[in-house]
Amino acid sequence: MWRATGILTSVSTEWDPDRYLRFAAERRLPYEDLVAMVEPAPDMRVADLGCGPGALTADLATRFDARSVLGIDASDTMLAKAAKHASTRVRFERGDLRSHPWGDGYDLVFSNAALHWLPDHDRVWERLRAALSPRGQLAVQMPANFEQPTHTIAAQLAGESPFAEALGGRRAGAAVDDPEAYAVRLHDLGFRRQVVRQAVYLHVLPGPEAALEWVRGSMLTWYRTQLGDALFERFEAEYATRLLAALPDRRPLPFTYRRILMWASLATEG
Repeated sequence: MWRATGILTSVSTEWDPDRYLRFAAERRLPYEDLVAMVEPAPDMRVADLGCGPGALTADLATRFDARSVLGIDASDTMLAKAAKHASTRVRFERGDLRSHPWGDGYDLVFSNAALHWLPDHDRVWERLRAALSPRGQLAVQMPANFEQPTHTIAAQLAGESPFAEALGGRRAGAAVDDPEAYAVRLHDLGFRRQVVRQAVYLHVLPGPEAALEWVRGSMLTWYRTQLGDALFERFEAEYATRLLAALPDRRPLPFTYRRILMWASLATEG
């Protein structure tokens, strides 16, 4: 299990949707695998937690011919991008996933690459369970790549001066448990069927610089928000130097990314 010191306790960081979507095809692969785990049902009500720029939220509505899909995200910039995907069946709300009153009675609570930002997964999963209908399903995908150089170098650098003083011991990241812990948690919450698996995705990138660009669109966003432009410029420059030295200079570069995917149903059968 990987646990950051001084984990991220808010998801209010403003994202750059265009930078995030530069690797849209690669980021979509685990989404497709997660969708394939869901059992379609008629007239589904769906909640998409951490909906980001909204294209996948709209895809859920089409894929399952859902009655309604509610996308929730804390980023105004992401929601501005998502607005173009709103329809009679798809709507979006701004909210912190730790506390937003998203309601209950959902046939599917879905979250793709968002819940790893939140601490206290016991409490988070209790909220997910409470949002479901009696036969509801839960589908969650989270990165679990925190022991790779892209993340360990940032955490190390965040503990050094002058960044440590500005960050107060905080790091970007989350507390992501081992897959076995999620299996037990789902059982204890009353789910009757479940699949929890860890998968490694291989993304063939042009070179090490592309791996740097990958984290600029995700993990480094938090550091930019916390440090401010001037200090983040120094942070990013040193981070880039260390990361490019740590990664093999291969072109193309096989870039591996580990993720946890889980599906669970309260029903004994589909």
